[in-house]
Amino acid sequence: MRAFAIDVGRVGLIAEDTIREVARQRLFAGFVIGAAGLVAGAHALRDFNFGAPELVFLVDCGFGALTMFGAVLAIVLPAQCLAGDGERRVAQTILAGPVHRGDFVIGKYLGIVALIGLFCAALTMILAALVWLRQGELSGAAIGAREPDFDLSWFARHAVLQWMKLSLLAAVVLWLATLAPGPLGATVAGFLVFLVGHLQPVAEQIYRRSGTLAAESVGRVIGVFPDFQLFAERLPGNPELATTDFFRVASYAAGYIAAGCALAIHCFRRREF
Repeated sequence: MRAFAIDVGRVGLIAEDTIREVARQRLFAGFVIGAAGLVAGAHALRDFNFGAPELVFLVDCGFGALTMFGAVLAIVLPAQCLAGDGERRVAQTILAGPVHRGDFVIGKYLGIVALIGLFCAALTMILAALVWLRQGELSGAAIGAREPDFDLSWFARHAVLQWMKLSLLAAVVLWLATLAPGPLGATVAGFLVFLVGHLQPVAEQIYRRSGTLAAESVGRVIGVFPDFQLFAERLPGNPELATTDFFRVASYAAGYIAAGCALAIHCFRRREF
């Protein structure tokens, strides 16, 4: 079908234009600076680790900032770039030329995913540098013996997992943005998906213990949402995430991303501006 016959050249141009457009916005720059500041500032909060090893606390704070700010970007950017473009009649101008709606949707998504990848890479490098410096300071001390040994491969694997999770979230919000009348509705729905996706394992345990028909129905609905807990990396010293598990999680993310993009293209084709 022509609906899925994507023109690579046009998709690349739209993705490049999306990257330039978002990179010029003060909102994106503010989120990057704010997240980097939180990651760097986590070192100053090491005295409030509540008994956890210092490096573990530092890593938790750093990746917590990455998840929080990254989720906002993965929700706000698709809502603004798709629903917002429709509201400002930017999409109509672009689609008036020889650009297919599928090219427009995929181009926007790839541009957003590229920016999220750069965001994850930048914050992970800052965090890895801080941990490496502090790990060197603790290496000869007695307390250093209790600290996990974080290496670059662990940081790289964790960053890729977070990027896949945020890319999945962006694909779902992209679809929601084709249904919402404006960016606000898509943004609110995106945050609900993010919340339910992180609480899904807890909700599953509750409805399984309940055993009622109503709880089973709720459980089936919740099961449709992506499980973001699958993308959590284990700490060094615990059983490592096996290669087969890594590819299983990647396949899980790819399935949701493909479904989200396909639904977004389908709904965007039927949308009347």
